[in-house]
Amino acid sequence: MVKEGFVATTAGKLVDVDVPDYSAELKPGSRVEHKDVLAMAIRKERRSFRFYAQLAGMASEGPVREACLELAEEEARHLLQFETAYNRLASKGK
Repeated sequence: MVKEGFVATTAGKLVDVDVPDYSAELKPGSRVEHKDVLAMAIRKERRSFRFYAQLAGMASEGPVREACLELAEEEARHLLQFETAYNRLASKGK
């Protein structure tokens, strides 16, 4: 991982990390509802948050750990935005 020119190693093995799979969850040409897109985004943000949190736990250098935690926090903010939008949409459908 690189942040501000700092190259780091990890204390654990990277293969042990749950790497998010960002391959398309939808088939090309399929009809997708707004609610479905938000649900997919929520799942992806949760996986990304866990990914960066796991990396932070494996980092052996403080600056790397901090960078991973910052990235995890950013994903948590994205997750909150998508969940809020999803809940708004769901409440309109009632």
